[in-house]
Amino acid sequence: MMKRFVIPLFIPHKGCRFNCIFCNQFSIASDSDNIDQVPETVKSYIDTQFEKFGGINPKYEETQISFYGGSFTCLSNEEMSSYFLLISDFLKSNADNSKFPQYCVTDSLRLSTRPDCITEEIAVFLKKNHVKTVEIGAQTLDDNLLKILNRGHTVKHITEACEILKSFDFEIGIQLMVGIPGETILSVENSLKLLTDVIKPNFIRIYPLIVVKGTVIEKMYNKGEYVPLTVDEAVERAAIIANACINKHIDIARIGLQYTKLLSENIIAGPALPNIGELVRQKVESALKNKK
Repeated sequence: MMKRFVIPLFIPHKGCRFNCIFCNQFSIASDSDNIDQVPETVKSYIDTQFEKFGGINPKYEETQISFYGGSFTCLSNEEMSSYFLLISDFLKSNADNSKFPQYCVTDSLRLSTRPDCITEEIAVFLKKNHVKTVEIGAQTLDDNLLKILNRGHTVKHITEACEILKSFDFEIGIQLMVGIPGETILSVENSLKLLTDVIKPNFIRIYPLIVVKGTVIEKMYNKGEYVPLTVDEAVERAAIIANACINKHIDIARIGLQYTKLLSENIIAGPALPNIGELVRQKVESALKNKK
């Protein structure tokens, strides 16, 4: 996967109709969903690059603006359009009509969403608005675990959404979680064949389930109904997924949550080490060496 400079815009819980047991987006990302702040946020990221490199760092092959944190395509077309309009001044393709053409450095857009909010009509709409990359918040490919998480969708929704996105030539990412209540190593391994042989995403993200304040899982934890994974257990399960994806040439975009001050202040329990991604990579590399 090409190296990209990604400008993240967080729209916490926007579009979400369900309250997943692990979720408190306002504890994970700053409350940056004020739509009026979007242009200044984007300009700030670009200014930082210009100050350091006189432009976007030449190591990046592409620049994307990304809508994270909510379920973007669950918004109405009017709401999505309002965001697309705000970032249009930063698109390279819009340089001639931009209010500030010096900031027109963006090649394409990316977003994260729920699988049950992808239709052919939405795919057409996204294509028209320069979206190239769509990340699906799957969390797991096990219907029983999806019910436990209160996701409100099934594995079939995930596979169908990916089929639609592939038919329109989108780049697809799948977000997966380890440490779900009721999950076992066997359930993780059983999901992998569907991931690597059927869905075949371009890339994945792997997150350990972290208990944060203000969530259903926090109540379960306090009652003794949920025991988080240890760091070693989380590393082992994430490494199983990572190794399977490496073998199938599926890129790994990230392992672990973005460790912010806000997140650290809201963590109750769980394997929330900032360097957990590095620990997983070391385990995968060690396993590969042992095979040789």
